[in-house]
Amino acid sequence: KVKISFGDLEIHTDATGRFDTQIDLPAFDEDGYARSYRVEAEDETTGLRGQSFVTLRPGITNLVDVRLLAKDGALRVRVLDGTGAPVANAAVDVQQGSFPNDTFQGTTGASGELVLGNLFEGSYGVAASAVVGATAQRGAPAVSVASGSEARAVVRRGATATLRGTFVSVDRVTPIAFAQLRAGSTGNGVTGE
Repeated sequence: KVKISFGDLEIHTDATGRFDTQIDLPAFDEDGYARSYRVEAEDETTGLRGQSFVTLRPGITNLVDVRLLAKDGALRVRVLDGTGAPVANAAVDVQQGSFPNDTFQGTTGASGELVLGNLFEGSYGVAASAVVGATAQRGAPAVSVASGSEARAVVRRGATATLRGTFVSVDRVTPIAFAQLRAGSTGNGVTGE
């Protein structure tokens, strides 16, 4: 099955994997610029999917190749606390950073691990969090999943917090509005009025 970003245009390939829209698609937009189309293909038998783009040139038959992504990768997520011990029952969110943008959620087991299988090849962002006492701890690495292999992502959780206070001038009384604050190397914020 092939979908083209022209309304709800959906067609099927022939026995050789080729397709033809059977209609003339506009090669230019209303401002006279060349028009590009997103082309998505899915093998309805295997579930494999792919995406490509084509910019049309008028007066010729335009060709586009769509490579179906392998869906035989796996991801092992291991969540560790600040001491390196495994964290059970950590909430894990996985988001693919490219087509088809799959998302997954799960919870680590007693070993601090969560294994996801049958993944499309590509880049993924992994986020894990757990509440320890009154503190939410979180970590978020990126990982690449290759066809036919198991990628590993180690999430090392660190404490997170909300800081509240008043930023004052040297006299220790006069509030400074809209000051830019930095906590450590990553925390940023702006004071209110």
